[in-house]
Amino acid sequence: MNNLRSGGLMLFAIFCYSTISLAIALTEGAENPFLFSMGWRIGIAIGFAVFLMARYRQWFFNRRVWSLVKGRVASAPMWLTLIAYFDIALFTIGTAFMPIAMATILVQFSPIIFTFLMQRLDRHGQNYARITPAVVFLMGFGIVGFVFVLASQSGEFNLLTDESAWELAIGVIFVCGSAIVAAFNAYNFYLGRELSANHMDEFAQSHGEINTDKIQMFYVLLCSMIANIFAAAANCAIGFGGVAIGVFDMIPLEIVYYSIIWGAIAYATAGIAHRKANLITHNLGINAMSYARPIFGVMLLFAFGPAYAVNIPYIDYFVIGTASIVTANLLINFEAERLLGFKALVTAVWTFGAIVYLRDSAQSQWAGAGYFEALALSATVFTLLLSFRVARLANRTRDEDNRTFALFYELQALSGRGLINPAIGDHILAIDSSQGAELQNAYMAARSHIAEALRQADQSDRERLVAAQAQLDALAHSRQQGINFGELCALFIFAGITVGLALFLRPAISGLTAFLVEMFTMLFSSVIVFLAVNVVDLQRDRSARILKRSDSGDYALVFQDSARRHIEQGITIAVGIAIVAAYAGLLGYKWLGWFS
Repeated sequence: MNNLRSGGLMLFAIFCYSTISLAIALTEGAENPFLFSMGWRIGIAIGFAVFLMARYRQWFFNRRVWSLVKGRVASAPMWLTLIAYFDIALFTIGTAFMPIAMATILVQFSPIIFTFLMQRLDRHGQNYARITPAVVFLMGFGIVGFVFVLASQSGEFNLLTDESAWELAIGVIFVCGSAIVAAFNAYNFYLGRELSANHMDEFAQSHGEINTDKIQMFYVLLCSMIANIFAAAANCAIGFGGVAIGVFDMIPLEIVYYSIIWGAIAYATAGIAHRKANLITHNLGINAMSYARPIFGVMLLFAFGPAYAVNIPYIDYFVIGTASIVTANLLINFEAERLLGFKALVTAVWTFGAIVYLRDSAQSQWAGAGYFEALALSATVFTLLLSFRVARLANRTRDEDNRTFALFYELQALSGRGLINPAIGDHILAIDSSQGAELQNAYMAARSHIAEALRQADQSDRERLVAAQAQLDALAHSRQQGINFGELCALFIFAGITVGLALFLRPAISGLTAFLVEMFTMLFSSVIVFLAVNVVDLQRDRSARILKRSDSGDYALVFQDSARRHIEQGITIAVGIAIVAAYAGLLGYKWLGWFS
């Protein structure tokens, strides 16, 4: 359940991180961003120090620890971590040139830089799973939602391309700079892991057996605390230097006090939770949850900030963007559902809901009658193609599974009598989950074992081995039957035609009829996509392993973590229903005048 625990910690950290915009708005820290950042960094260092002394007292006051860290203070990872802690100063400067709510939204492209930098630093994949194309796609999907949230400020997607908005451009530069340097926090993890790995044995000898995650957490926080102290000193020098030359104003001392307290309580707590979340999971995609920061940030500004701080005239874009961010985070961080069809369904609901809502009355309309008949005809052809494909795959998968079990246990019985090499079991497992050259190699190895056994078997055993050879040939022949691309192409063509007719053409309708038709269009198109992608899932299921070696060395049936799957699928379904409900509200507003 580490992924669920990590997700909970990350969500808590994101909420605490989101308070920075509210703090700037309430204290007017933009008057001197570096002095404001100085107080913030002092507060974080104090918060980390208190936590380390309370949680890791025996290491925090260990001279050997400090001598080890001292040797890395001047290293490149420490300097890069220090650079990361200028993010608040740069962000605060940016808020002086652009609306703070917009800056809150714009800065959140940092997670994608952080994620890929963490992946780059984990070159050998010892700590994190590799970032898959699906995760990259979903992170991009989250960015689309982020753009919608940004557009909710003005109703325009080209807001940042206005050549006359020089002040806005300056603000964008500083806010983007803040997002880039904030991603350098990845070097804090790198340095902490390096120190803990280099001295794990030494501490194990002097303090007994210790938890790897625990000592990594200690070093990551300790290095971050030191970098925050250096960053506070650097921000202090720049802030007072700016006052001396007239670039910045001197801010009241109480603002510095507020930033210290706020940093110690909110950001230090968030930093601890954020680091813990990344250390207990192998899924770097957990950081995509940070796309939710603008949602929390804007909500906090709206609830507690000054009246001028938030202006969301296009609430519909904000709802659409929020739904996209939630969907992306959900699909990235809940890994129990490995099948693509379910993820495709949730993604399609958001995508097609956005298309249906945003299409206007000028869209191409179907002239005359027959629209629903044409849609039904295309859907019928798609359904027939789908049925034939699913039936063949289901029958082949069932037949292969039955042959695998029968062959495996027959050969295991013979190997138990010493008639055949026990290694044949591993070759049958390889045939069960391999394709191409691996399948051929496993088949040839298994066949050679059977041929060797035939040379010394009696008549009764020869009959059993010949039958096993026949089963092996039939299984290997079936397993090498690949995807029928012609059939799949036809299937996806008619899926595209059906979805295209539903989304980009419609009869002349209005009022309640329009509301019902557009809800139907969104759900109908999403189900078509789900069914089409589910064919790929069936093919993957056919290739999935059904037997495995247990820890004791015996062979056992593969079981899924059903309890975890039910929890995560239940949450995903609930969010999917919430997305449908959100679009129902938007379409009700569009066609029936709800909420107006």
